[in-house]
Amino acid sequence: MPTPKDEHGRWLIGAIAIGLTGLITLLFILFLQEGFRRAIAIPIIQAYYRLWFYLSLLPQYLIWLVPVLVMAAFLFGSYFRAIGSLPREGEGTEKRAEEGDDPLRSLAIAIARARRRPFYRRMVVRELGKTAVRIIAKREGISLAAARERFEDGSWCTDSEVLDLFARARAPAGLNVYEFESKLEKAISVLERLEQGV
Repeated sequence: MPTPKDEHGRWLIGAIAIGLTGLITLLFILFLQEGFRRAIAIPIIQAYYRLWFYLSLLPQYLIWLVPVLVMAAFLFGSYFRAIGSLPREGEGTEKRAEEGDDPLRSLAIAIARARRRPFYRRMVVRELGKTAVRIIAKREGISLAAARERFEDGSWCTDSEVLDLFARARAPAGLNVYEFESKLEKAISVLERLEQGV
């Protein structure tokens, strides 16, 4: 909660900012306007008209060649960067084996990004759904296909918010970030209890 001292400081900063703005505006109107016009505005306008005059003397194909070449260079650069970033055959598997395939770290990164983009919210819920299917299969001693059916029909859980999380993630509108965070926390709690057999 802001104290009276904080409010006083804000008013003082606001007053100083308004005073400086007024002073600079007054100086510009009374003394600096003509100097600005002669030193900056007029030379810029003259340079623009000279450039436009010389450009108009060039053939049209030369004028259009420059943006076309720039765009082509940008597209080729993007293409070769994308090709260079793709793992070669066997390279991605070896790298993951060296670093250790850590799905929890990947999920944590996706959850952090999910606050900004709905794509990552759907991805997190999809991965959580796969985990739920595995937990249901293990807990009830049934196949993954049967566990998937139980997951899809919602008979595995009595919490409506958790079921809504998985249902809304498949909808085109998806979940907003506030719904996502609260329902994700509940879903994780339900899955933890289910895994522990509580």
